[in-house]
Amino acid sequence: MQLNRDEEAILAGESGEGKRKAMELLVALGDI
Repeated sequence: MQLNRDEEAILAGESGEGKRKAMELLVALGDI
C-alpha cells in the first residue's frame, strides 16, 4: 500500500493518537 505525504504524517501520529491507530488499521487491511 502506498501512502501520500499527508497519510504518512497521520501514520506518524502528527494528527493525534486516534487517527494514527485508524491509519495503522487501514494500512494493515490494505496489505492483505
